[in-house]
Formats: sequence, structure tokens, C-alpha cells
Amino acid sequence: MNIFAGNMTLPWNILQIPDLDYDIITLSQKNFFIMWGTENFSTVEELRADLEKSFWEISVFDVSFDRDDNRVEILSEEYPEDGVYECVSFEGPNVDMQDIIERFTDSAELVSVRKAGISPSYGNDIVKADFLF
Repeated sequence: MNIFAGNMTLPWNILQIPDLDYDIITLSQKNFFIMWGTENFSTVEELRADLEKSFWEISVFDVSFDRDDNRVEILSEEYPEDGVYECVSFEGPNVDMQDIIERFTDSAELVSVRKAGISPSYGNDIVKADFLF
């Protein structure tokens, strides 16, 4: 199973999200948080192409896939359906994904933690934490 999590933005508002086998939380009429897992795709590009069949076009796709050097941890399967979403990026010389997970262990609002690229300044991972309040 390939786990993924992140957010996406459409170029226009939609009133209803398609019925898909992923957890999709509406953040606004054109912003969504999506997570779960699939056996059908092994890359984020394949997932995006499949989602564009249902959403038509995605203008921003900030989704991380748990494979190879990327890692995604889904920490909570329970979250408010109409809560406030925040994505926090951690970047610094000593940033470590496991440290971020441990720092927020007691936070019920933390839904996922994911590696989201390499820091151009520090040469290590950029870690993103997705919160739903």
C-alpha cells in the first residue's frame, strides 16, 4: 500500500467533491486536503493524473507519497470534517521527521507528517506537518 497525504488547489470553485476512495477534506471551495493509500499508483504523478480525471484540473498539488526517499506518516484517522487546516513546514539544519513526530505526539490535531523535498539552504529534508483543528 502506498500512503500519501497533502493538499491540492483547483483553479476554480466546485460545489461537490467527487466520490473517491480517499479521505478528502474540503478546506474551501477550491482547496482540499487528501490522504490515504493506494495500490494502483506508485508515484505522485500517477495519483495526480488519476485525480485530474475527477477534478478536471489541479493547479497546485502539494502531496507527498510514501516511497523511496520520501516518507509519509498518517497519525490520525479522526479529524473534524469542517475544521481549520494548517500546513506547517519545518526547515533548518537539524530538522528530522521523527523529531517532529515526537514533538507533536500529544496533539490530536496533527493528521500527517511528511517529507516534502530537500532544503536548498540546509541540504536536508523539509518536513511538513498537516493539522486539522
